[in-house]
Amino acid sequence: MTANPRRFSATLLSLAAGSVVLSGCDRDDDRSLGRHLDIRQAAREAVDQVNSKSWDLAITSEIHARLANDPALSALPIDVDTTGRRVLLRGLAPDASARLRASRLAGTVDGVVAVKNDLSVTPR
Repeated sequence: MTANPRRFSATLLSLAAGSVVLSGCDRDDDRSLGRHLDIRQAAREAVDQVNSKSWDLAITSEIHARLANDPALSALPIDVDTTGRRVLLRGLAPDASARLRASRLAGTVDGVVAVKNDLSVTPR
């Protein structure tokens, strides 16, 4: 089962929009419009950041699950880091085939835009 970052982001967007609307209540001066626009921009940026991080978390979780379910890769010490939907694999692989398999597996996960494979081949 994978996380749904879009649903999570939509919920956060709704909460942010509600706080923006409420923040403008009881404001009658000319400066309130500028503050309102600043708050809206900050809310959009916060939602974008949460959306990005939720995608990264979902991608990392899915790659970990797939590595754990792969008989050739499940016992390998592979660290998965995702930033901006770009995946970094680090750790050890017993051979070039396992290294390539991990990279291909990570690249098939929905949302991944790039995979950097820093796995070191260390025969056992």
